[in-house]
Amino acid sequence: MIHAKKVLPEYFEPLRDGRKRFELRREDPSEPCYAVGDYLALNEYEPGRAGDLDGLYTGRCLLYQITYVLHNDEFLAPGCVALGLKLAPLSFEDVQATLLPR
Repeated sequence: MIHAKKVLPEYFEPLRDGRKRFELRREDPSEPCYAVGDYLALNEYEPGRAGDLDGLYTGRCLLYQITYVLHNDEFLAPGCVALGLKLAPLSFEDVQATLLPR
């Protein structure tokens, strides 16, 4: 399962350079729960200005494999999880294989 989510630039950079190796997320009851082994695609998103609802995706994305899921209402708000992440680099062949018809 791949969970595709928006991430603000202020959080994208620490993820990109390796300073941040976790992600805090609210689980949406209408979507599948996060699980170890799933992938998290984080798409950098610039929100619109105050009063402007339209934001822009920058085109930058990071792909992580979820290595740990912490559900703990004592330390996290109810419905929130902390995700342990491991960068899942893709080779050109991996990307090409997903784009070419079979």
